[in-house]
Amino acid sequence: MASVIDSSLDQNWGNTATKIVKLKIPKGIKLYEGVAAPQKGLVGGGNQIYLPKIDKNWVINNA
Repeated sequence: MASVIDSSLDQNWGNTATKIVKLKIPKGIKLYEGVAAPQKGLVGGGNQIYLPKIDKNWVINNA
């Protein structure tokens, strides 16, 4: 639940993020990292990373 609040992952938006996956991202891949903003009562403040596209071969651990 804390990750939902910190990351402002509102389930009412159709967000399906329910688990953590470890990736090995190759050098040179562009990604965006920053702090999650507050949204509709969710405090935000957690770290977030956005990758425009994820290659399934990058997955190391699918917990």
